[in-house]
Amino acid sequence: VTGLETIYVSVASYRDPECQLTVEDMFLRAEHPERMRVAIIDQRAENDSVPPCAVPEKPCMEDPSQVLCRFQHLIDRFEVPAFLSVGPVFARHLANRMY
Repeated sequence: VTGLETIYVSVASYRDPECQLTVEDMFLRAEHPERMRVAIIDQRAENDSVPPCAVPEKPCMEDPSQVLCRFQHLIDRFEVPAFLSVGPVFARHLANRMY
């Protein structure tokens, strides 16, 4: 938001089953969630049973009231195949490049 303070949050997730809940919780707890920007590096395995980070459980057309739907315009997500992952430092580097 022009002229107002914002906060940038980067998330480096490696097949983390709690990532989706963490991102939702950030927006729910924020005093001004509209002033947040979130960058996510989601390192996932093919056919992973772990839900993708920052992807709502239902399609937004079906239930637009979901937290991740309401704030999707403030979230950037980059998916990396888990087998190409080289650790959290590189994932954090990628997230910082999204700044």
